[in-house]
Amino acid sequence: MEEKNSCLDVEFIKAYLQSSIELETQKRIAEQTFNELLREENQWKQKMSYVAKKRYTKFSIWDMLFMACKGFGISLAILYVIITIIEFADFNSILFEDILYFIWFIILAMLVVVIPIYRKITDYIDIKENSILDKQRETSIRQQANNALCIIQDNKGKLKRAYRCAVNNLTNTYSTNIIYKKYQTVEACASIYDYLESGRCYMLEGPYGAYNKYDDDLAKGIIIKKLEEIGSKMDMIIANQEKAYCVMQKIQKNVEEMECDMKNICQSLQDVDGKLNDIANNTKITAWASSVIATQVPDWKREAQDRANKTYI
Repeated sequence: MEEKNSCLDVEFIKAYLQSSIELETQKRIAEQTFNELLREENQWKQKMSYVAKKRYTKFSIWDMLFMACKGFGISLAILYVIITIIEFADFNSILFEDILYFIWFIILAMLVVVIPIYRKITDYIDIKENSILDKQRETSIRQQANNALCIIQDNKGKLKRAYRCAVNNLTNTYSTNIIYKKYQTVEACASIYDYLESGRCYMLEGPYGAYNKYDDDLAKGIIIKKLEEIGSKMDMIIANQEKAYCVMQKIQKNVEEMECDMKNICQSLQDVDGKLNDIANNTKITAWASSVIATQVPDWKREAQDRANKTYI
């Protein structure tokens, strides 16, 4: 009978630790996802600073004059060639000479007037078209950024509510003092759970208890005190802190999925002014935050008292 009661006590503590770990996980997910949203928000604010460039002509009046002078010089060279041909060739035809001079006049007009003006006109058209495109891009970016910031703000609010809910539940859970305050962290709870689950410990206190083993393993460097250090010591974590490793994976998976979902949504928000509320309420953050707020946490204080009074069945 005594062995059965001891086993029940261990199962009760494991259930309590599992609940604490779950609440700690929710808290970490809310914190990290909120930080990712802040980074996303800052990126969109930077994008909003985009202003259409003021474009300047690439072909000035001086360029036109230079091209006209250059064309005039070429036309003089052509005229010299024509005069030479007329003087040394015996055409005996005034009409032919007139045709040559007419051709020269057309070439002169093209080189000195038509081509410079054409270049100036095409340059003006390019400036106007590019300015219109830049302005359209500015408007599009601002509209998309405003929509994205609206979605982000809405989901930040939901994360804040989920975080407060997780913290309140965690505070109420830890206030029962079923485990000492020193060990009220996700890393300590996960390690202690592993000790009890694997049979390495059968109680919390005492020289062979989970508290003592946790302190001893921590002092020897066998386990990691902070989840943030896991990346550099993954092999050791997998071998000695299976529960902590699962918690880390769960946190990463949830944060990455919600971050990716938010990025994809924000990248597709051009013409959705009337649908922003629907979009904001259909994100993975919304679904996750709702599940956190709906979490039912056992009354551990009452259950602990019932066990102490031996009324727990």
